[in-house]
Amino acid sequence: MLLFDSLSKSTDAYIFISDFVSNETIWSETAVRDFDIPANCKSSDMQKIWGSRIHPNDVDDYNLSLNALFEHSSDTHKCDYRIKNKRGDYMWVQCHGHMSYTENGDPYIFSGVVTSLGRSERVDYRTGLLSSYEFNRHMDDEINRGELSGGIIDISIANISGINSIYSYKYGDRAIELLANVLTKRLPSESETTIYRGGNHFVLYCKKATREYFKDLYAKIREEFATALNNDTKLREAGIKIHSGAIMFDEIKTTSFDELYQQLLHCTSYAKENHITDHPVFFSDELYSSIRKNNKLITELNKSVKQDIDSFILFYQPIVYPDKKRIRSAEALLRWTNPIAEQFTILEIVNALENTQLIVPLGRHIISTALKQLAVWKKFIPDMHININVAIPQIFDKGLIEFIESEIAANGLKPEDTVFEITETYEMKEYSKIQEFAYKLHDMGCEIALDDFGTGNASLNSLKLLPVDWVKVDQNFILRIAQNKVDESILKHLTDLCHSLDIKLCVEGVGSIESLDVVKKYFPDSVQGFHFSSPLPADKFDEFMKDYI
Repeated sequence: MLLFDSLSKSTDAYIFISDFVSNETIWSETAVRDFDIPANCKSSDMQKIWGSRIHPNDVDDYNLSLNALFEHSSDTHKCDYRIKNKRGDYMWVQCHGHMSYTENGDPYIFSGVVTSLGRSERVDYRTGLLSSYEFNRHMDDEINRGELSGGIIDISIANISGINSIYSYKYGDRAIELLANVLTKRLPSESETTIYRGGNHFVLYCKKATREYFKDLYAKIREEFATALNNDTKLREAGIKIHSGAIMFDEIKTTSFDELYQQLLHCTSYAKENHITDHPVFFSDELYSSIRKNNKLITELNKSVKQDIDSFILFYQPIVYPDKKRIRSAEALLRWTNPIAEQFTILEIVNALENTQLIVPLGRHIISTALKQLAVWKKFIPDMHININVAIPQIFDKGLIEFIESEIAANGLKPEDTVFEITETYEMKEYSKIQEFAYKLHDMGCEIALDDFGTGNASLNSLKLLPVDWVKVDQNFILRIAQNKVDESILKHLTDLCHSLDIKLCVEGVGSIESLDVVKKYFPDSVQGFHFSSPLPADKFDEFMKDYI
């Protein structure tokens, strides 16, 4: 304690030590003074006390770096983020900590230093660019003098925390340095452009910029950055992407840089969430309104997942045998009973759940609920199955395979009773993880279905590399099949291909008797669509099943 007190008084930095065995955390006097936190607290309360002060836009990066300590993927925590001081102002800090473990591998001592990146640093030490504080001061001066012109653009490296976690901080830092080099070489003179780096964001204020200038500049930066990454083996494997948002000052009114910067980050976040990498997303009142609406959706989803999980319910759509009046399975489909859900499509809701990773805890609830329902139905239809969709973020959920196995056993089911559907919306860099997940389920005895076949990144490659039991033909090939000979020909050859590979075929989107008659000519193994039934709640599905027993 004497050494800790001595170190605390020798620096303006914020020092902490957390002992997870004794469940005690101590903070330096400077942290107590500037953040109004207790000098001593329980380690179990540390996240609530400190984490609640972190800026919402930085929470994900902070948690990802922190979780790496507890998952043993790293023993070092290094993260730049904004945190609210006792005055209610956000300030940029860098936290650098180290975790030691007990002989059993449990967290023991987590200690570190939190350093302000504000007034004391006018220049970012890693890139030589302006610091956040200096750039903010410059922009506020421009606004106050009424000299704001041109525009501002943010260029952000996506998933920098993931790179740090999977590889090491060295590679994350290297990616930042490469982009900084590209920017400084590409940009015009300092009198026309001011640039700063904040975390994984590079913000450029260009006094003579136009929309076309920003589009052209971003295209060249993107190309040159890709070339630089390609020359680095590790970074090339990491699949690094950049996203961009931009604001033109002749299209908006602003009174402070804080407001301006928030709008700019909204544009970049929109680009990231919608996988827009080929051009900047420009600010508009319509876009900002849409983003605020989406943020409201995310807030409500977060609240429902954490506090009202039962507001999510499952509907079920029957999957039937085409040549006989028998039901084979039911696909479990998510619905949300929150009143705000009426403002969004189910696709928008699911996308928001996936983009925020909320689908990971909710996914376990979906699996558990669907398996319990299947156990009820098997009392009436012994060979009944259940089809459950798995989103890509769920595949990275550690322990999900074991959870599925335990839930199947707890409900008296067999793995063979289940079909897990994987949609081809993944990126190639995720392929190895998807393979691992699919093979573990398949080895357990579960069936694997490739959903929306023909619309994803590598349909034929998926048939070769994944243990596929079922292919589900996307409904876009079926909706007009009775009138479209091209779609009929595609279905014929796809059926032949699947059956030659000993893969079963399910045709989705069968909406009429005419479509069913065409589909049946090519002997699919099962069919699904509104001709049989729309998705139904469990009690209505019970009624539907009576005609198929």
